Amino acid sequence: MLFRSIALLRIYEGLYGQPLPRSYEFPYFRFSDVSEAAIGDNLYIIGYPAMGGTGSRATITVTRGILSGFEQTYYGTLLKTDGEINTGSSGGACIGEDFTLIGIPTRIIEEDSGQLGYITPVSMLPKAWLYMVFRDN
Repeated sequence: MLFRSIALLRIYEGLYGQPLPRSYEFPYFRFSDVSEAAIGDNLYIIGYPAMGGTGSRATITVTRGILSGFEQTYYGTLLKTDGEINTGSSGGACIGEDFTLIGIPTRIIEEDSGQLGYITPVSMLPKAWLYMVFRDN
């Protein structure tokens, strides 16, 4: 399944059950207009890869790459990147230089000579998710 490594979370209370402040707004990225993406655009991949920390403490990592191409599939167009996507970074965020969310890193293909990563663009997120995110705003 294409979206097996991403989830939509809705947070109702704090870590210890305390209510969230009424006016609190979680940080977020605006969505990018992926139709304007071009080969050579800079991309940044944010995630919590298993290799990103020592011991039991994982740290966030950011890797940089470029938009290397597009791949047509039966379910839509995926974005290709040479940016490093490690185990645990899939399901993170892929953002552009303007700090907009381009998509979700979802897959890598590794060969002896390197890695090619695939980004599921925000335009392919389930419409029901978008409804759930934006209906209260």
